[in-house]
Amino acid sequence: MWDLQATYRNFSFNRLRPVQLDEWINRLLSTKLDDNFLLYCHEVETLCKAAVKVFTKEPCLLKLDPANYHIVGDVHGQYQDLQHIIETHGLPPATKYIFLGDYVDRGPRSLEVMSLLLAMKLRWPEHVHLLRGNHETSSMSQVYGFKNECLRRCGEYIWQGFVEVFNVMPLVAHIAPPTSTLLVHGGISPHFQHLDEIEKKISKPIDWTPTGNNILTDLLWSDPCHKVERWAHSPRGTSFHWGLAAAKSFMELNGLQRIVRAHTAEATGYGVMGEKHEIVTVFSAPNYQGGNGDGCVMVLEANGSYRMEQMHKMQLQVAAAG
Repeated sequence: MWDLQATYRNFSFNRLRPVQLDEWINRLLSTKLDDNFLLYCHEVETLCKAAVKVFTKEPCLLKLDPANYHIVGDVHGQYQDLQHIIETHGLPPATKYIFLGDYVDRGPRSLEVMSLLLAMKLRWPEHVHLLRGNHETSSMSQVYGFKNECLRRCGEYIWQGFVEVFNVMPLVAHIAPPTSTLLVHGGISPHFQHLDEIEKKISKPIDWTPTGNNILTDLLWSDPCHKVERWAHSPRGTSFHWGLAAAKSFMELNGLQRIVRAHTAEATGYGVMGEKHEIVTVFSAPNYQGGNGDGCVMVLEANGSYRMEQMHKMQLQVAAAG
């Protein structure tokens, strides 16, 4: 099993001392939307380089001990909502977070979202876990807004630095019994049955390209569907839809009680599938793309029980990033 404490104990953060990270985190959390710059570009570059070192040492499949985790779904550059989540749920080490990906694109302030999350990861590596989403790829982030935001505010080298971060981020987290929960951005795959196959078949660094079907594609892109029993091609044009029967077979093989994922916008901020809520979707970006939906954060207890804390839709005046 991956030794979490040894990984971080042996890592040297060079010049990024806790006091520096604390200053950046405080600056980011205290900044309002009408401010042009939250961090200088060279500070963002430093965060990226340090994060690459940390994520490179993490496996594709994180194996976590049972604890109370606050689970955050898609954020998509909605920085004010991320600030609200942190202010409401608290900072580590009092709170442990698992973020399920899709931090960038579509929203106006992906740079701030990524900078805050990386700073938190570097400051509290055992309390903050960042999984990769389908938008944490070069092909998606250069189409849906993040690359253009980086070019406008810093330069292409900053986007390239983040792509290097994306390519070494972990893909899946497994919380041991009694929680017995799998966390992933998209979902399961017909291309593997056992969790240990992820480490055997995927090596970091790895970029995602929109060609072919493979485990990486499914982990980032697949979706549950009430209308499907096992597997069907996804209307997204990439990966699959999977049904409750396929999920239950996978869960039984791997000793799981629940799969928690993101990737799908939900009007209430979350969705469930199965009589025992075996499949839970968490989406944390209210008013997504100008819609009227809520957001949500899942609080998962060590014993496997959970509650949903909704972020109700608000009429926000969103300032363009400077």
